[in-house]
Amino acid sequence: MTGKRQWLESVGAALVLAAGLVLPAEVALAEPVVQSVPGSGASSLNAALSRLARNPRDVDALVAAGDAALGLGDNGAAAGFFARADALAPNNGAVLAGLAAAKVRAGDPFAAIPLFDAAEKAGAITPERLADRGLAYDLVGDNTRAQTWYRQAIAGGASDEAARRLGLSQAIAGDRRGAEATLSPLLQKNDRAAWRARAFSLAILGREDEAVSIAQSTMPAPLAQAIAPYLRYMRQLTAAQQAGAANLGRFPRAAEIGHDDPRVAAFAPRTRLAANDAGLVPAGKPLGSDGAVAAPPPAKPRRKPKPAPPPPETDEEAPAPAPARAAPPEPKPSRVAGSEPVQLAVANPAPRAVPRPAAVAPTPVPAPKPAPAAANGGFDLARVSASPAAVPVSTPVQAASAPTPAPATSQPAPAAVVATPAPAPQPVVAPAPAPQPAPKPAPAPKPAKPSFAEAFGAFGEVNTAAVPARGAVDIRKISPTRPKPPPPPPPPPVPSRIWVQIGVGRDTGRLAYTWRKMQQDDPALFKGHKASYTGMGRTNRMVIGPFSTHEAAEAFLKKAKAANYSDAYVWNSPVGEVVDPVGK
Repeated sequence: MTGKRQWLESVGAALVLAAGLVLPAEVALAEPVVQSVPGSGASSLNAALSRLARNPRDVDALVAAGDAALGLGDNGAAAGFFARADALAPNNGAVLAGLAAAKVRAGDPFAAIPLFDAAEKAGAITPERLADRGLAYDLVGDNTRAQTWYRQAIAGGASDEAARRLGLSQAIAGDRRGAEATLSPLLQKNDRAAWRARAFSLAILGREDEAVSIAQSTMPAPLAQAIAPYLRYMRQLTAAQQAGAANLGRFPRAAEIGHDDPRVAAFAPRTRLAANDAGLVPAGKPLGSDGAVAAPPPAKPRRKPKPAPPPPETDEEAPAPAPARAAPPEPKPSRVAGSEPVQLAVANPAPRAVPRPAAVAPTPVPAPKPAPAAANGGFDLARVSASPAAVPVSTPVQAASAPTPAPATSQPAPAAVVATPAPAPQPVVAPAPAPQPAPKPAPAPKPAKPSFAEAFGAFGEVNTAAVPARGAVDIRKISPTRPKPPPPPPPPPVPSRIWVQIGVGRDTGRLAYTWRKMQQDDPALFKGHKASYTGMGRTNRMVIGPFSTHEAAEAFLKKAKAANYSDAYVWNSPVGEVVDPVGK
């Protein structure tokens, strides 16, 4: 009778967990449930555990146990099974996908997405795991990629959960018609989980009253009353937070509403930017393709009106380019005769004879004597023979080749050069004024350097009577703000540890009673061991440990199964999982 009573109690616990109800304290079970829950998922788990009892290194049995634990909602146990399988068979696609699915359902998509990518490279992913992959991208706000994996999972024959997640993802993305079309076939079958997804999708789309009405008509009154405030807050959540609340029941704390985890930015912005970059691609015909916009040819003639450069002969003869740039196109009479007439004779000989008749008039007409000038100055007078001023111009060319003209005291030098053309160059050089190479002024006497005492003597004087001007800010009264020291780093999270699950139960007080009874019944088995408990959905798991290695846990598990604890199995607590000791 005792075995039958325990079986009935386990069936009642399974129905309670499946319906999502919370029993009041007065109808709680009389004692913790230590037997396995009958059902397809529990049967699969028991079969996998039996295979593991015969061969703890059976990778297929570990994968089957992990899948069964996922089906029962025990994500921690599933992660432990897949972690052991990964240690035995690294780079196994099914193992990596299962481990990623366990992390997604535990609310950690950031570690799951790289595992899914590695699983895809290692082999094909099953449709059920593709649905979990889509959920991972929903949890980081990437609804577009999430819906791609959901549709592949549905096409591969995944369960209705993939369609429910697709409908929620479409609602989060703002696609109301798509969400209704996806959930409609499930609603027609009166799928209660689909009605729950329908309520959340309406709340996400801003139709809170309809969402609350659906919750009240499809859920028990206490549950509908408890979920109504969350439905009215769904619009204030981010896309990632909406996916977590609707799919996993994880609602953010009040301070986190509307603020994503910083790690979300490493995944979601990539697709958003990729979608927005489409508007940056050039569209239409290129400029000038129709012949109406291409106008470069008429732009070239507009550059021609620029003033032409000076003749090449002048540039070659002038030694210094700076005076040539500074001089205007029309030379002035005050310039030195050694450099100006060459430019005038070549650039514009006809009008140049008019402004200086006095300098050219006394010049005789010995035009047939260009040979000596060409020999002296290297300038071909045949090119300027048409001008009457060409003969006197030929003699100063050699003088212009000097870097700087000499002052008035250096007049005998050009006289020696002009000896061949007769007295013609003398009248030209004589009137040349000397101020053009203006002599440098004498440097002013440098002031005497002050002594060290004179220069720095006043530095030691402190003006204590300085008062701010009227209306000015007295900086003496301003105290600088100093940054606050950074807060101490948070304590490290609780590490992952190895346990052996020995039973389950909701009442922690009854767990302590059961633990004392187990110690009395099997003192040799539990000598030196401590019992602890941690949450598992709406109940608690009772575990023994922690063990330092998997081998030690397997050795204890073998003894426990020999003592008729057939439902015991090794469990790895995830990082951050708090495990409390069972009370005395």
